[in-house]
Amino acid sequence: MHGKYSHSKCQDKTADTVISSDVLEGHDFKEIGYFIIYNSPIGFFRSTPDPDGCFLFANPALSDMFGYRNIDELLSIPYISTYRNPSDRKKMVEELLSAGVVKKREIQFKKKDGSFFWGSVTIKVTTSEADGVVYFDGAVVDITDKKAYEKKLIEEKRYSETIIESLPGLFWQFDESGQCMRWNKNVETVYGYTPEELKKKHAIKDVVAPEDVQQLMEGAKLALEGEQGYSEYSLLTKYGKKIPVAGYARKVVINGEKTLIAVDIDISKRKQTEEKLKTALDEIQRLKEQTDAENICLIDEINRESEYKDFVGKSRAFKKVVSTAKKVAPTSTTILLTGESGTGKSLLAGLIHNLSSRSSKPLIKINCANLPANLLESILFGHEKGSFTNAVSSKAGRFEVANESTIFLDEIAELPLELQPKLLRVIEDGEFERLGGSKTIKVDVRIIAATNRNLEEEVNAGRFRLDLLYRLNVYPIVCPPLRKRKSDIPLLTQYLIKKFNKAFGKSVDKVSKDALASLEKYQWPGNIRELQNVIERAIINTEGEYINLRGFDSSNKSLGPQKTKILAEIERDHIISVVEETGWRIEGNNGAAKILGLHPSTLRARMRKYGIVRSTNVVRF
Repeated sequence: MHGKYSHSKCQDKTADTVISSDVLEGHDFKEIGYFIIYNSPIGFFRSTPDPDGCFLFANPALSDMFGYRNIDELLSIPYISTYRNPSDRKKMVEELLSAGVVKKREIQFKKKDGSFFWGSVTIKVTTSEADGVVYFDGAVVDITDKKAYEKKLIEEKRYSETIIESLPGLFWQFDESGQCMRWNKNVETVYGYTPEELKKKHAIKDVVAPEDVQQLMEGAKLALEGEQGYSEYSLLTKYGKKIPVAGYARKVVINGEKTLIAVDIDISKRKQTEEKLKTALDEIQRLKEQTDAENICLIDEINRESEYKDFVGKSRAFKKVVSTAKKVAPTSTTILLTGESGTGKSLLAGLIHNLSSRSSKPLIKINCANLPANLLESILFGHEKGSFTNAVSSKAGRFEVANESTIFLDEIAELPLELQPKLLRVIEDGEFERLGGSKTIKVDVRIIAATNRNLEEEVNAGRFRLDLLYRLNVYPIVCPPLRKRKSDIPLLTQYLIKKFNKAFGKSVDKVSKDALASLEKYQWPGNIRELQNVIERAIINTEGEYINLRGFDSSNKSLGPQKTKILAEIERDHIISVVEETGWRIEGNNGAAKILGLHPSTLRARMRKYGIVRSTNVVRF
């Protein structure tokens, strides 16, 4: 080789092995390769396996990398001092001596000023043919910027992984076909799948409840088209458990490829809370309905409160009824009150309720003869919204309102035959369904029924169920007519005088012996109710202090019952005549009810009362 050479200041080497830092003169060297190496931005060097040796050769790029002024300064120091970790040099020497080459090992080097840089080193063993000396010929590329960029990428990746793993929900990344590409640990924990199993899963088909697949497919399609998706559905775990989640999804383009990012949040607790809230709201609505119904009943009770005081007397028959009522009142036994109209069955029911453990709640009263069958069913058992034309909202029935209280079913013989099985079920099982509803409602209700009819005759006529009669007739109480309580007439008369004096602002306070004898002589077909009407008229007509009974005739003991019987026969014959004229049609413009001026349900009740049936036993209602 031509040009100037110098000895290394580190060790005495031959001039043929060291290239000095002097500028090469001209272009008279034989190998153009030296020119390329000398001017390359890559750092080239030659060294020996000697751990304490110096570089035998270095180009300017290498000295610049290490921060030395020139090549001579770099050649003057042991090359081991250029390594941050000397052990790296030792490992490379061992590898070189055994394998003959080191390919792209990334090592931290030490600069003259003590700072460090990353270099990518490639070294090859070269053996001199002349003397067999072993050299290490290598190249170094400064990759400090590359390593910094890689570090930044690693930090960013670690940061993103930390965020993804710290998400409270389930993170998914899918390709356009729906194949799982990436997920967080929460997914494995919740689903119970291994990473290998998850790689084979399709998001929509395999990990979502079957009923929600179509919904999720449509949502994924919208998300891939650029719309952010949200939906609530159920995940399906490896073990078949369904977990309600709220899912959010959006499209992301990575390296030109569409990918779907989704996050699922477990909303089980929210759903449970919503369910509890719905149950609570339903209960509030039920209580509101019950309260509304109870208010109606309480108002009715307030209006009837004074009637309970009307239950007065001292006769043996009266005392027997009261004694019987006191015995049965504390129990929950079903009671059947029988007796003529006007004997005080309603008052006795109130007395029994007031003496019972259920008295803190209102007595619920229903007259079965005053309402049509469809309306009576709704009132007794309630109805759901939309169960009939005017059912704009759900409503609790009287049996719901009477829960833990008492219900009084007056005129029980008039209960339509089609409703009797439903009442029988309440008595036997304490349960029923609202009209138009399917939910079974359980109640604890004490039932008191009353009738002025002979229920056994009603059973024989096919108008009343025998099993219902047995259930109602657990504890029968007969209310005696007033004609069998003659000794109570003076007490009742005095009580009624005081009652109507207060109502009309009168001051009548005396009853003549003749008047009292006249009242006691009368047979009272209308019983106490009729006595009340007589005293009320008398108070109105009285001007002085003695009660005026003008117009009251008690001479005929059988006058009341006889008139009642004759009127009943006349009414029965008239009803038969009209229904026959209308072809036994009850309702409608040409129906018997309209001609008679009665409500259809009232007419049906009268027909049942009088046993009016068509000869073919078929009546068109």
